Amino acid sequence: QYMDYQKYMQGAKGGSSATNLIAVGGDKDSEGSKAGSGYQQYMDYQKNMPGAHGGASDYQKYIDLQKHMQIAAQMPAPEQCNTTEQLDAWRNAQLQQLGKWMPKAYQNYARAPIEQRYQKNLARLNNETYVEPVALISATDCNTTEQLRQWREQKEADVKKYTPAAYQQYSLAPIQQEYEKNVARIKGEPAPEPAPRSAADCKTEAQLKEWRKAQESHLQYVPAAYRKSALAPIQQEYEKQLARIRGEPEAEPVPASAADCKTEAQLKAWLKGQESQMQYVPAAFRQNALGPIRQEYEKQLARIEGEPAPEPAPSSAADCKTEAQLEAWRKQQESQMRYVPAAFQQKALGPIQQEYKKNLARLRAAKSQGEKAAVNGTHTAGASTDATSKGATKDGRSGAGVKGDQSDAEVSADSSTQPSLAPAAADSEGSA
Repeated sequence: QYMDYQKYMQGAKGGSSATNLIAVGGDKDSEGSKAGSGYQQYMDYQKNMPGAHGGASDYQKYIDLQKHMQIAAQMPAPEQCNTTEQLDAWRNAQLQQLGKWMPKAYQNYARAPIEQRYQKNLARLNNETYVEPVALISATDCNTTEQLRQWREQKEADVKKYTPAAYQQYSLAPIQQEYEKNVARIKGEPAPEPAPRSAADCKTEAQLKEWRKAQESHLQYVPAAYRKSALAPIQQEYEKQLARIRGEPEAEPVPASAADCKTEAQLKAWLKGQESQMQYVPAAFRQNALGPIRQEYEKQLARIEGEPAPEPAPSSAADCKTEAQLEAWRKQQESQMRYVPAAFQQKALGPIQQEYKKNLARLRAAKSQGEKAAVNGTHTAGASTDATSKGATKDGRSGAGVKGDQSDAEVSADSSTQPSLAPAAADSEGSA
């Protein structure tokens, strides 16, 4: 039996298998093997219990909770506190329990009654009057402006606590509108006119202002870089409908293109609209985008005023035929250098200046040659004109002399052929 007991103990330690115990023999060995196997299963169960690893920490948390509850239970209730130190200790204990045992998302709900009891008893200790907070469901339940103010503060506090900052304005705007509406009701004043959905539906300036205010409030959530672009159509619609309500002539619509502008006012409005859109272009590229707009404006302004359009800048200096074109080309090239880093601008401007001087010399040389050719042509034409005039004068004089001689000859011939009248008369007198 002793040996069997030793074998049994070996089986309990896991040193022998049930097969070995059976081989030694007897039913007792069989029973020992079963006992050893059961003991081993019990030990395995102890190892695999949840408390074997995490149970200790959970139990410790439970003990800590019990300690905090005991400490809180030993403290007097806030209504029984006789000093502010006792009241502060009570509140700190309550808030400490909330911070440890309640999820953060729900702590604000549990903190409110604690703060309310604290403020109430603090006023009691300081011999002050405590005003119970008004828990009103809607603004229409308020009968005084003080109640309405508390309602608004409570609503705004809830929004700021549980609504992300980027979306708070969407929830705060209706609260403010409801507040203003009920303030007017309590004071017996007419309620502010609701803002119509569109500016065309507004019948008074007050409605139109409310409409614009509502539209502008929505733009607070538009990125600042694009806000002015969205405000421009709102302002245009406001001015249009304001003129309609006042019975004034409607402002001229801005044409889609500068070529469609028929007056200088339209052209300026078009330029203003184009420049306002450039505010959303990065500053480094703004001047490059404004250049063609300015050129188009000057071109169309000259058309409206009946002046010749300014010469466009050619794409290359070699294509320039006048100094004005060459100046425009250089100005355009230099304007593009603004987007080159300052350290490399001088290096980039060098070839432009060389090309400008080269073609300026070409244009001036061509102009000088043209002037010389014009002067030489004038001298040649003058000489030929003088020769022609001299020949004409000589021929005129000789012709006149010949003509005079011919006239004299004709007169003498006529006189020789005609009979003399004087002797005939004398003969007639003598015969008589």
